[in-house]
Amino acid sequence: MAARLAKTLEIDPLTIDQTEQMPASRPERASSTWRFAQAKGWLTAPRILRRKDGSAYVGGSWRGRVDLQVFHPEVKLVDGRPDWLTRDGQRKPVEIPAEADPKSGRVLVQAFAATEADDAIPVDQVVLVAGEPAPVLLLPDGEFRLVVQDEKGGKVLEMPLER
Repeated sequence: MAARLAKTLEIDPLTIDQTEQMPASRPERASSTWRFAQAKGWLTAPRILRRKDGSAYVGGSWRGRVDLQVFHPEVKLVDGRPDWLTRDGQRKPVEIPAEADPKSGRVLVQAFAATEADDAIPVDQVVLVAGEPAPVLLLPDGEFRLVVQDEKGGKVLEMPLER
């Protein structure tokens, strides 16, 4: 995208990679630079690493192709959800009403801002599986519309939800 913008608009846009310097499913699958930064304790939050001369470090397959590279910390689960969803303190856990629990199979639970249209992007969503503990929704303050869909996409329940 940046290459197209640069060519079309004759500009040099700031380009940032956020895909390569991340934790992996197993430590040995993460980049050696990410593992080094993690071992040093530098990844308590997303970071851009700088060299001694002040320039940004960019490694791996993005070296020479982007201006900055974000290193992301390990993801920890809190109430079954990734901790980065709550890092800024804006989102808080909200229990899903028992009415949404599936009797069998699984359902998709989506929280939409109450004032947005039916085709809006959900603020948060989770899958509930019958017989398993329900995760929480992580929502900012506000009024929401909770929509529950079955595995075929049919609407099972819609109700207001407030945080």
